[in-house]
Amino acid sequence: MDKPGFARFLDRSLEDFRRQLLDVYPDYPDSALRPEDLQASVLNDERYSSLLPFGSEGTVFEKRWHASPPAKIVAQPPDRQLSMQSSGRLARKESLQAALPSGIEQRAVRQRLQLRLGACAGQTMMSGVELHHAVVALGLTRYTEEDATTFLNQLSEYIALQYDDDAIPRNLSNRSLRRDSDREASWRWPSQDTQAPLSSEMAMTMTLSIKSSQKGSRRLSAAANADTLTGCGMAPVEALMRVFLAEDKDIVRRKIFDSRCLKQYKAMKEILLASDTNRLVAELTFVRINDLAAPPEEASQPRTYLEPLVVIMIITNAVIIGIQSDPNHKDWYGWTAVEAAFACWLITEIVLRTWVMGWTAYLYGEERMWNFFDICVALIAIVDVAVFRMGLDEATGLYGTWLLRIFRLIRLVRVMRVFRLRLMQDLRLMVKGLLGGVWTLALSFILLFLILYIVAGFATIFIGDDPRLVELGLELQFRTVPDSMFTAFRCFTGDCNSDSGEPISSLLAAQYGVPFILGFVASYLLVALGIFNVILAVYVDITMKAAKETEALTAEQHFRESIRIARTTRELLKRFAAAHRWLEMHKEDELDSGSHSPPMDTTVQTPIFTDEDVHENLAINKECFLMAIQDREVQHLMNQLDLPPDRANLFEIIDADGSGALHIAELVHGLLKVRGEVKKSDTVAALLATKAVQEMVQEMQHEQKSDMEYLFLVPAWFGCFSTALIPIYFVFFDIMNCIGHCNFECMPTWAQAGPLKYFIYTSSYHSLHHSKYKYNYCLFCPIWDYLGGTVHSTTDSLHQEVLSQKSRQLEVVFLAHGHALYSMLHLPWLSPFLASHQHEQRWWMLPLQPLTFLWVLFCRHCLSTACVQRFHYRSTQCATWCLPVTGHFYFMKSHRQSIFDMQVQAVKDADDAGVKYLGLAHLNKAEFLNQGGKDLLPLLGDRKIKIVHGNTLTAAAVWQALQEHTQPKDEIVFAGSTSKIGRALCILLARRGHTVRMITGCEERFQKIKGEAGEFGKNLVRVQTYEEGVGCGVWILGKWMEPKRIQALIPPGSLIIDFAVPHVSEEVARDYRYVNGAALSYSMKETDLTFCHDVPNTVPACLAAAVIHAREDTQRHEIGEVEVEEVEGWWDKASRHGFRLAYREPMGKRAKIE
Repeated sequence: MDKPGFARFLDRSLEDFRRQLLDVYPDYPDSALRPEDLQASVLNDERYSSLLPFGSEGTVFEKRWHASPPAKIVAQPPDRQLSMQSSGRLARKESLQAALPSGIEQRAVRQRLQLRLGACAGQTMMSGVELHHAVVALGLTRYTEEDATTFLNQLSEYIALQYDDDAIPRNLSNRSLRRDSDREASWRWPSQDTQAPLSSEMAMTMTLSIKSSQKGSRRLSAAANADTLTGCGMAPVEALMRVFLAEDKDIVRRKIFDSRCLKQYKAMKEILLASDTNRLVAELTFVRINDLAAPPEEASQPRTYLEPLVVIMIITNAVIIGIQSDPNHKDWYGWTAVEAAFACWLITEIVLRTWVMGWTAYLYGEERMWNFFDICVALIAIVDVAVFRMGLDEATGLYGTWLLRIFRLIRLVRVMRVFRLRLMQDLRLMVKGLLGGVWTLALSFILLFLILYIVAGFATIFIGDDPRLVELGLELQFRTVPDSMFTAFRCFTGDCNSDSGEPISSLLAAQYGVPFILGFVASYLLVALGIFNVILAVYVDITMKAAKETEALTAEQHFRESIRIARTTRELLKRFAAAHRWLEMHKEDELDSGSHSPPMDTTVQTPIFTDEDVHENLAINKECFLMAIQDREVQHLMNQLDLPPDRANLFEIIDADGSGALHIAELVHGLLKVRGEVKKSDTVAALLATKAVQEMVQEMQHEQKSDMEYLFLVPAWFGCFSTALIPIYFVFFDIMNCIGHCNFECMPTWAQAGPLKYFIYTSSYHSLHHSKYKYNYCLFCPIWDYLGGTVHSTTDSLHQEVLSQKSRQLEVVFLAHGHALYSMLHLPWLSPFLASHQHEQRWWMLPLQPLTFLWVLFCRHCLSTACVQRFHYRSTQCATWCLPVTGHFYFMKSHRQSIFDMQVQAVKDADDAGVKYLGLAHLNKAEFLNQGGKDLLPLLGDRKIKIVHGNTLTAAAVWQALQEHTQPKDEIVFAGSTSKIGRALCILLARRGHTVRMITGCEERFQKIKGEAGEFGKNLVRVQTYEEGVGCGVWILGKWMEPKRIQALIPPGSLIIDFAVPHVSEEVARDYRYVNGAALSYSMKETDLTFCHDVPNTVPACLAAAVIHAREDTQRHEIGEVEVEEVEGWWDKASRHGFRLAYREPMGKRAKIE
């Protein structure tokens, strides 16, 4: 097609597009809706967004319409015209907008659901056969094609699926419906208000063209007098997807399906939206997907209401039995009616249970023994009533029937098992242990009977026929062997008395002497201390074991317990996945905003869980794990799994490899292994695993030994061995280790294009080793991963992506300088250890000073600045740049101009790099160099970078320390009082009422500051020597002071507030209450800064000021004199952004002596 022909084609297409838009536009009055309301009510409506192609990118305005005939909006009467803002009820809770966090995830979930349903692009209808094939392919095989057809019939009946032309019979088959190629069917989705009639609802009607290929156009039109298309086993794909993406409670409230189809709906929804997750849990718990996807069996509601009533009637019957047994109420004439009422209740209960459960479940179910017991009790109750009625109870004496009624109290245990109340947990264990120890108790009776029989036999033979027993009145106790057994049992249990009340043992001992005493003591010790204790110990042990063993005794019970564990594990996995997604959503927001994210709202859960939440890269770190287990629902699920109570330590237990992250399979497998009590099999398994690891280590040791022999001995055998191989070998491994553990990608692209990538691993290769399970094993020789197929597919692309990423835009640059020559050796890229410690001269640095001096000269002539370290403070990107000069150059007038030129160039370089604020270090803002940054402004031109000297924050820090540790009556000695910071502090101190001794030799500067203090200038006193401040307990050092002079003039324990550079040494400061106002401490969690600017674990106040300017976005310079009125406000800003004073109590020997 030539260009003119293509232009004509475009013109015709635009005309068709215009006509389609006009057809879509609703026929509303002019005043009905504003343009923005129409846009919100039409384009944002899920009804119309569903007409767009699945998976199209962009917003609603960027999506294209189908090429099918246009959709038409159902015309509503003027009195029923509702906007989305006014009604707000059109399937809002079913929409994915309320269920998923972003439009991209919405489209992904809809695409996945459409793919799993097997619906082709453009397919409008789905049959029961197709739905059945779709769920069977995912593993759900418990439902047949007839079940799927019934499911779709109920859905089509709810949405009023209709033909727009001729009605079709209900018994029309799917095949004949497919052949009906030109018929059009419409359906309407009712609003959420299911009580309102359909005619008054804001409903959606869709017209679907059903063709043989099941591909047709979708358009909106009025459904006029059409017969419903229910019973044909088909439903619209869009309606089916809408149902599966809805919340369960809305489906239940709308009453779309009956109870059987509702269970089928839940199983299908679970397998369609989260089939991968269900398959994973099913594999790890050894259950079938069919059973896992099916909804849990819910207790029957009539039975749930019946059980509490049964409990009440059982207790009432027991109480009545006790009252009826009382002689005072035994002859009451109303007992017959009471017994008849209870008998009628028993019969009614049996009938109700049979009606609810069915005859088969009642007679052959799990509770068949209880049911047979109920029938027997009911028959006995009927006989009892008949006996009462005929007055035969006194003649027959059928009081045994009441005993059977008392036995019915045991049914309380069964009722509590149904409700699974924690209150009855101990009762359940006792009853279970009692039943489990019955056989042991019977055996103990046999043992005790044998012992008593032997003892009684001896007693009967030796003293049974002795006439002296008649005189003692003990003839009846030892007449026969059974009598002797009963007498012996009484004596062994503590009731060894004759009929006259005399002790039998004393009478026989007095009569028979020592032989009886020895025999009695021996038999008593044997029975009371031996047999009784043995029986008790064995019985307790057997009972406890029986009480604690699992209830899964039969295959059916074991199956149900496995399904319960699998479902609980799946729900627990969903909770962890939701916590991981919430944490990932708020992590980026926290970094951008710089504020901590709010705690997770555990009451609001995502209504739809899909495989989008559980993916290959999902790894639960410790933060996510600890946050998830704080949820009460998670605690409840863990209780159901019988996990140990110390759940905060479970992460370290499950994370066996120590990677700091739990993959999904690792998490589920670990939770299943930890549950329950420790068994002997667990100990044996650990022992076997340890032995297996030992064997593996021994094999590796042997292989490593062989490799080392081949590496070093083989060259020696051939006469080409060199001792240089040994250090080269180990140095190579050290270099490889450093390259792989860098926190940035240091290997360029060209190095990975050749054979080097098979022998040298990179940081990105190492990251995949930890983040991808079973990939990138061989770090020091990646060629084996390439040969073995274990290299991850994204290794090369990740390396390219990391190198192509741009660095985050710098916002703050701190322009520093070296203190002395040894400071140049504290750079991070020379010695990370020295860089993290305070700058000081070390003995081994003295031989390196010539080299250091040459390096400084080289930098002076070849480099303008050097980047010391990039770091972030909260979400602000910062960097420290250093001028290649040391402190003594600043005091040489011949070098000041060159230093100033380097400062100007550094400011321009920072502005070119996009830096917003540049902070000046101590000497870089000196008055003699640039007047506190003022001289730099004229040279900036129209550049947007802002200069910050930070003196205001330094003054604010010192002022805050004075307010915390001094009183207005305290006298203060101030060294360096005429500086910019000293001027502001002297004015503030004078206003507070302090007497300030200003050590200065400049009378003019002193008088100027005194004049600025106004009426409070009288509190300022000029002194010229340090000795004039002897005796004061508060010293402010804004100028360096010799350590010997400090120790000589300032008493130990005094308060020293220091903002001079260099500051007071640690050896001197330990004898005083010391505050460094020029260095502010911070939380190590707020930044990744490792470089020590001056004092460890602190940052210079001028650097902190530049950071605060950037975070507050002040858009102004901070140069020249310090504004006195802004000092207090600046400390509030510093506190808000996490900076605080570093205060030290006196710890030296001199302070303790004082």
